[in-house]
Amino acid sequence: MSVQPDHLVTFATVVREGSVTRAATVLHRSQPAISLQLKKLAEAVGEPLLVRHRHGVTPTATGAALLPHAQAVARALAGARRSVGEIRRLERGDLWLTASMTVAVYLLPEVLVRFRERHPGLQIHLLTRNSREALRELADGAAELAFVEGPPAAPPPGMSQRVVFHDEVVLAVRPDHPLAARRAVHARDLGDMQVVTREPGSGTREVVERALAAAGLRLGDIALEATGIEAVKEAVLQGVGPGFISRLALRREVGAGLLVALPVAGLDLRRPMSLVHPPAETCSRAARAFLAFLTGLESGEPDHGAA
Repeated sequence: MSVQPDHLVTFATVVREGSVTRAATVLHRSQPAISLQLKKLAEAVGEPLLVRHRHGVTPTATGAALLPHAQAVARALAGARRSVGEIRRLERGDLWLTASMTVAVYLLPEVLVRFRERHPGLQIHLLTRNSREALRELADGAAELAFVEGPPAAPPPGMSQRVVFHDEVVLAVRPDHPLAARRAVHARDLGDMQVVTREPGSGTREVVERALAAAGLRLGDIALEATGIEAVKEAVLQGVGPGFISRLALRREVGAGLLVALPVAGLDLRRPMSLVHPPAETCSRAARAFLAFLTGLESGEPDHGAA
């Protein structure tokens, strides 16, 4: 016969209370049920564990040797119950997100700050990737929710997708660049430029290439291919050449007069930012709470948690 954890908890409680009757009250069980568990535990151990006397019970030598282990099990089970309760109330838990660089750096921080105000006990893990890598991590289970850039495409099998924000890719130049005085750049002028662009697989790069192909145009020489938005911005600031950057990512530099954002006439460089996720019923409570929070932001109404 094996030793059952709940029998150990009962034993530790009886010793602590010094009475089967008081232990039954504490554990919300009947006295016969407590006595039966103590009997089964003694049979499993093969030795008497308690001595009954007029004032209650005390452990035998074998019971005293077993007691620290029973107390450890009782503490562990109590801690597990507390943890489960905290997770259910979203006082604890982990939320794993993956997002393209534009979304991760320029859109999500403000959203996550507001979400954590409601659920301060949650630990949020944000993996910053390009859009292609973010979808791969979602499919591999490394994250529960993925934010990607570009036109909606077929999500991975079993996943849902919805647009949560719209952005536009523009051509960024320094204020002293000859193009800076223009209100826009025409798409046909791009073939004569040496530009800075993101790496293949990034949402920004794919939006530009798709728009050029739709217009029957091609990109000119690439002066620099950089991984990450900040690398592209720094290259433009250093005078390497004009660069394709998200308008969302340029707000600070444009506001400070460091860069000029030029729309590209003749190309549709608008792009949605999409959230991709598995069915809500298969998500963790933390992920469901975040989905409900986003829905509340989109509708302008507060969320009321997630079941």
